[in-house]
Amino acid sequence: MARFGPISKPLINWLKDDENALRARTKVVTLLGQYASVNAQDARAQSMLSMLFAEDHLREKAISHAKSALALAPQDPWILSDIAETYEDLGDRKVAIQYAVQSLQNGYSVVDLQRQPTLHALPG
Repeated sequence: MARFGPISKPLINWLKDDENALRARTKVVTLLGQYASVNAQDARAQSMLSMLFAEDHLREKAISHAKSALALAPQDPWILSDIAETYEDLGDRKVAIQYAVQSLQNGYSVVDLQRQPTLHALPG
C-alpha cells in the first residue's frame, strides 16, 4: 500500500482549492478506513489513520489506531515515525519525541523523520 502520510496540508496547498482538497481528503479517509476494517492486521493503514485523525483533533480515534499499529508492528521505524507524528499533531511533543527516538533506534534516519511535515521541526 502506498504511503499517504499526513496529506491534508500538502494536498490543499497543491490543489490550491480548499473545497476540492478537503473532499479528496475525506474520500481518502473513508477509503483508508474501509481498507483498514477489512485488513485489520495492516499496521501501516492503522498508523496512517492515526495521523489523519490526529490532524482532525480526534484524539480517541487517533490513539486507538496508533495503539493498533504499535501492537502489530512495535519495532517498525515507519510505524514509529507515524506514531510520533500522531502525538505531535495531538500536541504531546514529549511522547512524539519518544516515538521519534524509537524510530531512529530501529533504522530510520533524521532525514527520514524530517520528510514528515509535522516532524521536520522536532529537535535533532
